[in-house]
Amino acid sequence: MSTTRGLSISLPDMGIITSPSATLKRLSPTRSFSFTHFPSVGLVRRDSKATGLTYTGTAPPKRDPFHPSPPSLSRRPDPQCTYLSLRQSLRIPSKSKHGIGKGFVPAFPSPQLLAAHDVQPADISRLLEDCHLIGELGANQCVGACPPPTPTGAPGLPDFLAMEADRERVVDANMYEEDVLELLEAWDEEFFAPRKLHVSIEHASRRESDKRVYLVISNCEE
Repeated sequence: MSTTRGLSISLPDMGIITSPSATLKRLSPTRSFSFTHFPSVGLVRRDSKATGLTYTGTAPPKRDPFHPSPPSLSRRPDPQCTYLSLRQSLRIPSKSKHGIGKGFVPAFPSPQLLAAHDVQPADISRLLEDCHLIGELGANQCVGACPPPTPTGAPGLPDFLAMEADRERVVDANMYEEDVLELLEAWDEEFFAPRKLHVSIEHASRRESDKRVYLVISNCEE
């Protein structure tokens, strides 16, 4: 309330809205986008109810990722989308620094940029789910084929912790990365390339102790 020369004037509340559900609008592939100010293209983690992302970071029930084919792969690109080039690649990191055995962080980076390429939250959710499923199944098979390490010295907590640490490294190893790459190749050819995008994985570091990988969405090189 502001008073000037005896006049009472009511001013609207100019507080900043911070609720994701209030600020994030549902995006339509036919909507016209203005990119005068590009949103941040870094990793964006938002509430799944606000973005429509159904992947929560856990593997789905066992299924064949290719049969039946994911609905995204048979959906044709929307001709009314803008398909503007990305200013830089979008990256989603793996949850574990040891590899892809525990899937990727549940994220839908730069929603407006992806929507401009007709990439919806349901598409990214299905891709992340299948990547997690393949990585986890491969890791579990690896664990089943490897006997647990033999404890040394007197049994006790240190030996147990050492065994758990070794098991963690085996479970999260990238031994089945090739299987995930085959999945990404199918998605790249059938889904991302027609939308002028490219999907791949990159390793964060060459250090033996850091095997974290990134799911990378970049411009398609035509």
